[in-house]
Amino acid sequence: MGMKIYLFEHLCGGGMRNEDLPPDLVAQGQAMLEAVATDFIKAGHHVTTTIDRRITLRVAGIHGIPIRPDSRLESIFDRCVSSCDTTLIIAPEVHGLLTHWTRRLAATSKPSLGCQPSAVALCSDKLALCQHLQAMDLPTPPTGLFDPSTPPPWPAVIKPRMGAGCENTFTCKNNSDFNRLPPRSDWILQPRIRGVAASVSFILHHGQITPLLAGHQQMNTKGTGPHRMEYCGGNIPLPQPLSKRAIALACRATANIPGLNGFLGVDLILGTSSDQDYVVEINPRLTLSYIALRKLCATNLAMAIIDGQPAI
Repeated sequence: MGMKIYLFEHLCGGGMRNEDLPPDLVAQGQAMLEAVATDFIKAGHHVTTTIDRRITLRVAGIHGIPIRPDSRLESIFDRCVSSCDTTLIIAPEVHGLLTHWTRRLAATSKPSLGCQPSAVALCSDKLALCQHLQAMDLPTPPTGLFDPSTPPPWPAVIKPRMGAGCENTFTCKNNSDFNRLPPRSDWILQPRIRGVAASVSFILHHGQITPLLAGHQQMNTKGTGPHRMEYCGGNIPLPQPLSKRAIALACRATANIPGLNGFLGVDLILGTSSDQDYVVEINPRLTLSYIALRKLCATNLAMAIIDGQPAI
């Protein structure tokens, strides 16, 4: 008999019920939600999800609970968690959303298919993650809060301390570029490092780290300055020997973050040699790579989140 699984995708699950839905982010969230729901249902499990009333799910067999502007989302979340055997949270790191819902789930003492709150909080904070990786002697771009009294070496990458993907991420060539950005107190900056943008996805299960395939991330910039960065998809697998280097470094990074669990991704920049490779971010959640990887997996990838045994 299958388990009862609650899938909570923040954007699609009613988190934006009083706001306009950002088309790109909602499309990505819906794609991940529908992909993992389809896989759990194929494996014989019963899937429940909360869903914004403006979104139509395209998955047969899923139990969708519509969320309206007057719905008490947190109370509904608690009821769904308590009535199901386990929960998977899919939410962006922006505004601490992923950390908030992960902590709320942990407070119920019900099983989770995702990371522990401590790991989510650390990885969601790009500055804290950088400092942690540096303390572990892992290569990561120097990262700090922007200090206008001490201009950084340009060009630099500017992004929010807590963000998801390339949302509000820019490259700036000088102070003039930076001054054109909207003011905010949490801008962080990193030197612009040229190389191959790569990612590695993992399944972590009871401390066992299983790397999946490494991929190449296609990044573009637009605008005349500052240049907004855009994620334009990717290619899996990454050619050798880059793939071997990416997986080796990403494994070292995940092994040094207690509390990681389930599906997650590690973003890297690969230089001309292994001593020029850097860990950029760790995404402690389901990512868009899941959609491509499930098609390459010989077994049900969603089941690997439960039993830790993917076959790619």
